[in-house]
Amino acid sequence: MSKKYSLLNYSLFLTISFLHLFPSLVQGNMLNKLSEYVEEKMQSDKIPGVAVAIVEDSKIVFVKGFGYRDLENKLPVTPETLFHIGSNTKSMTALIVASLIDEGKADWDTPIIQYYSDFALEDSKATELVTFRHLLSMRAGIPESAEDDLLEVTMAKDIFGIIENAEILGNPGDIFEYSNLSSAAAGYIAAILSGTSLDALYEGYIQLIKQKVLNPIGMKTACVRASEAEKNPNYGKSYELVQGKLEEAETEDIDEDPLAPSGSLKASASEMALYLTTLINQGMAPNGNSVISTENVTETWKTYLEDYGMGFEKQHYNNIEIIGHEGSFDNYLSVFGFSTELNMGYFIITNCENTSNDLITEGPKYIVDLYISDREVSKGDVDGSETIDLKDIILVLQVSSGKKISLNMNADVNQDGRIGIIEAIFGIKEIAGF
Repeated sequence: MSKKYSLLNYSLFLTISFLHLFPSLVQGNMLNKLSEYVEEKMQSDKIPGVAVAIVEDSKIVFVKGFGYRDLENKLPVTPETLFHIGSNTKSMTALIVASLIDEGKADWDTPIIQYYSDFALEDSKATELVTFRHLLSMRAGIPESAEDDLLEVTMAKDIFGIIENAEILGNPGDIFEYSNLSSAAAGYIAAILSGTSLDALYEGYIQLIKQKVLNPIGMKTACVRASEAEKNPNYGKSYELVQGKLEEAETEDIDEDPLAPSGSLKASASEMALYLTTLINQGMAPNGNSVISTENVTETWKTYLEDYGMGFEKQHYNNIEIIGHEGSFDNYLSVFGFSTELNMGYFIITNCENTSNDLITEGPKYIVDLYISDREVSKGDVDGSETIDLKDIILVLQVSSGKKISLNMNADVNQDGRIGIIEAIFGIKEIAGF
């Protein structure tokens, strides 16, 4: 039995099964909704500036700046605005180690003392056990409270003394404790492995992240040094809400930050889109560079205690596994994540931490919901009950062709819902002159 669907005056009612023929329209509608969502959150929560990037199927489909990077001078946030990404840097430090493993210079599970003989924890037995895997997955037993002693530290090498004097929480691998010292140690030991002297660890780490991650991916303006970021005319200021008023925040970012490998990178949304694409491609950058082997980039995603991997953490939303991280520093707040199942990723960053928690927490869920609904529509089957108004599609064809299109025709939809639909679509395109 066939069913009749009328095409009349720019309105066509067809089943959702053919929407894959117009993916750009579906995607455009989704991204418009995302823009509206961000703008509404900015207004309601008093967020001065936001940047968002979306990648899908190895392509950057959306990069946009919202609001201001400089409120006083009304300078807008652009896709190229540099913001501080904070602890999202940890994932890149893990990729540096992965690169050294690709080169045969290191191994995830070799004791650190074989790479740096002076490395020590409070307990000598624990010292003999701790590995890169432990340091990067926050399971080395180093307490977060040990960072309180950083006030007296002026050089990167000094963190090793703090680590040695800290009372460890347990044997490596047994306890999760989020520790900036832990990931910083991993980054600096990677620099030592690459031939850097103890007195030049900060500079050595900068060279490593450029050589192993930033340059191969094409992240040309991303930088670690605070002074370098400040010289960029498109560097975004950060703000805080004080008694209902947005005020420029005092910066704590400094050159020679001893915790640089755990959270000192500044990058733009455009650059983070390149980074996301590289991750989704399992180590292959959009420019074709093989940055990290598939084996070792995916190794960093494996999780242990508290769903934390090596510089990455996993979350689940609507049965979708999301791999990513959050970053918070100097009143900037950010999050990135990607799904190998949906083959997409997102990055959101703001320049006012104390008004942005809801956007950073709920924004990724909103994006995933959009993609789930998009995939359901694109893959939907005909059941005779679901229809969609295609006025917008006809209007797009009208604008594209420069012709006024008035349709009055019938499409026979067979029981499988396919042949008649395709004929109707090609009928529209023929009338439009395509």
